[in-house]
Amino acid sequence: MTPPSIDDTPHCHPRHVTPVRRDGPRLMRAPARTRGSAAMSRSTPGGWSRRSRSVAFRLLGAVLVPLVLLGLVTAQWALANRSTAADADLLEAEVVVLDQLIDLNRVLFSERVQAQSTAHAADAPAFSEIVLSYRTPEESSVELVRSRTDAAVDALAADDRPWTDPLLGRIRQAIDDDLWTPPELDTEFARLQDFLTDDMRERLASVKERAVELGSSRLVESVEVVEHALEANEGAAELVVDLTAYWFAGAADIDIARSELAQSNEQYTVAVERLEEMRDAPAARELAAAARSGTDFRDAVRAATRGAGSPIFAGDPLPDVLRILGEGVTRSRELADTMPQGSLAVTTLVDELAQEARDDARTASVLAAAFMLVSIAAALGFGRTIVSPVRRITQHARQIGAGDLDIDPLPLTGPPELADASGAFNDLVTNLQLMDRKANALAAADLDAAVLSEPLAGRLGESLHRSVHVLSGSIAERERLQTRLAHQATHDALTGIPNRAAAIEHLERASARSIRTGSLLAVVFIDLDDFKRVNDTYGHAVGDEVLRATARRMSDVARGGDLLARIGGDEFLLVAEDLDSLTEASKLAERIVESLHAAITVEGVEFHVGACAGIALAQDGDDPLTLLRNADLAAYTAKRRGPGGIDVYDEALQLELVERAEIEDALSIALRSDDQLRLEYQPIVDATTGRLASAEALLRWERPGHGRVRPDAFIPIAEASKLIIEIDRWVLTAATAQLAAWSTLPDFADVSVSINVSGRHILDSGFVSTVERAIEQSGCRADRLVIEVTETVLVADLARAATQLAALRDLGVRVAVDDFGTGYTSLAHLRSLPIDEIKIDRSFVSGLPDATDDHRLIQIVCDLARHLGVPTVAEGVETEAQRALLQLIGCQMLQGYLFSPSMHPDALAEWTVDRHRAIAAALTGVSS
Repeated sequence: MTPPSIDDTPHCHPRHVTPVRRDGPRLMRAPARTRGSAAMSRSTPGGWSRRSRSVAFRLLGAVLVPLVLLGLVTAQWALANRSTAADADLLEAEVVVLDQLIDLNRVLFSERVQAQSTAHAADAPAFSEIVLSYRTPEESSVELVRSRTDAAVDALAADDRPWTDPLLGRIRQAIDDDLWTPPELDTEFARLQDFLTDDMRERLASVKERAVELGSSRLVESVEVVEHALEANEGAAELVVDLTAYWFAGAADIDIARSELAQSNEQYTVAVERLEEMRDAPAARELAAAARSGTDFRDAVRAATRGAGSPIFAGDPLPDVLRILGEGVTRSRELADTMPQGSLAVTTLVDELAQEARDDARTASVLAAAFMLVSIAAALGFGRTIVSPVRRITQHARQIGAGDLDIDPLPLTGPPELADASGAFNDLVTNLQLMDRKANALAAADLDAAVLSEPLAGRLGESLHRSVHVLSGSIAERERLQTRLAHQATHDALTGIPNRAAAIEHLERASARSIRTGSLLAVVFIDLDDFKRVNDTYGHAVGDEVLRATARRMSDVARGGDLLARIGGDEFLLVAEDLDSLTEASKLAERIVESLHAAITVEGVEFHVGACAGIALAQDGDDPLTLLRNADLAAYTAKRRGPGGIDVYDEALQLELVERAEIEDALSIALRSDDQLRLEYQPIVDATTGRLASAEALLRWERPGHGRVRPDAFIPIAEASKLIIEIDRWVLTAATAQLAAWSTLPDFADVSVSINVSGRHILDSGFVSTVERAIEQSGCRADRLVIEVTETVLVADLARAATQLAALRDLGVRVAVDDFGTGYTSLAHLRSLPIDEIKIDRSFVSGLPDATDDHRLIQIVCDLARHLGVPTVAEGVETEAQRALLQLIGCQMLQGYLFSPSMHPDALAEWTVDRHRAIAAALTGVSS
């Protein structure tokens, strides 16, 4: 609240105020009222003491406001620490459950070893002594092992072990009743261990998430140690199983067993390496040492992954094999026994974090209370030392307000701040007196008076003196601003190199010099490769750093007189004058492109951002924009041919671009006509029966005046434009209509049609609705339509492709992976994709039956397809030998010129009827 003014105070009755004449000068009213008020205040007993209290109270208020704010901030700090402590308590509860799960994992492993060794010893009495040696002395007692497991289970709350009681009870009952074989027992124990491992992973993820929220890097590191230890523990057990499977595998399964063993060993090795990288973290060193134990077992795994034969079939004694496997079991046990050390480290850090948060909360509360008490006491004590100097300053101020400048200087006493205020007041009075004399001189028109050139003393004088310097400084600053604005107008703000406007202006001057001197001028258009992915994935801040580094590298390799400019988002321009030849321009472009081959590191991440370049040489009459356009077209052509390309704009390139434009225009017309585009169908036959199983729709274009145009001559051009999506829609409409027409023919009742769709269209958001609309308009069955997706599309954007394919499957449409084997799709990828067929690329079929590598690869693909439960289609079958071998390998469907080229729908119908009759006749002859 604002304190009352002097006129509003109770002792200031209106009758004490000096009357003011309304016709008098306005300037005299304030002094009259001030004098009256002052006189009244002096005449009132206790008047000055009341003012002193007012100053003191205001000082106290000024102190209390920041104190209250400080108290609020401190309270928030304390509450935040209490919240942190509460979060740490919740984290402690999570860690307790995690400790219990890890202990259960340890004792459950002992029970598993005890049960499996007993079962294997009973199954193979000759090696019972070796098998039983896998277990420790404690594991020899069923009652002891089970009691330890029961104790670990009972330690868990019922909600934390919903899977334990039924599964463990079922396993024990089967063991006691001798119901299961050793492999069945292994499977059930593995299933139980999987449930436990999943629970531990979930708990670790929850603990890690809370640790990240609490901002404890040491705790996060300790949790990661336990995560890697869990991965190593799981991997160690899988290695024992996979090595056993490899050693006992037959010839037909040996490659798959080796592959699975290699994959498990790779996963295990990665987990161990991560533990060793974190060797300074608590328990990491002990866990890594346990993971590296078992030399003979590790050597056996390495030998197996390199293709060494099974020692069983090589004549090695079976006891040696069992001893090596026993090393693997021992290593798994050591890992399980060591994992509680990592959990103990996590528990210790959580306890420390909770205690630290509680201590911080208490400290914040105590400090805030103490600071507030001391500040209030200090404000009250020092208030009295302020009142007296303020009173003197107020008295002098009233005299000046009354127009009396003939006053004595204030004594410089009191606190330093008030002494400074008194000194400043004295300087003000001196300056006012000088200004009064200057005003009198100006009023007297005495422009030559010495007082006018006399500097003003004090702070006001200093301010006036500085104003002269400020004025001159303003002029200099304006010049600097003009220079800076001129630089900004011609330079890129991000990279600091010239911008597009500066490049065009420079190019105009360079072109004029080139014409005048006859020298060679070249324009190099540089377009970065894959920069959009950097921006989209890592954000514009990282993208900006990549652009700055790119500009620096290109500037370093450019010649001294060359101009490098940024003319767009990821586009640069180099203007090179006085070149000897096109060869020199090409070498300059090569240096620019090569400078970007090395990785660019930003925030510890390496980025490989290459570039393509286009070169245009200045010709007579070429204006700068034409040169720029020609270089851009050359860069576009180079980019289309692959990363790192360089192209030169010349007559041939111009003709190529014109031809592409003509094809694109003609193709656009063909899509609107009724007689240029048509579909032919190549039959796909059942490898066993020889009957028609499916047909692939192939687009044919009869261009007026040119005849039939090869697909590879117009499809890439359509892919580079939006026409490919229109073509796909046309093909979908025509193929589904043909499917509906064939539905009335007996031989086509279950025949499907495959359509190869562009990768751009597959990933387009409107693709699924386009397919749905084509099916609805034609009335064909959705399950007779097969959409073929090339493997390279899947590898390019697996997540997006999986989403689109799943949506197609929801419509009932089937999905095939085309050209399989060319895109390096992994087994894990295929498992995650909704596919119905795998088409083997013709490049692997063409070398059969002589190409043994292709033979093995096709065999692997067929085995993989059987594992996934999907059929395989082999493309490009042209000989009877190829057909026979593919049928023997297990390929279900075949396609190629051996059966028929692509043909008109009516011709395919006749071909199918004739073929089915011939097959039926042959079967009748055989049966008779």
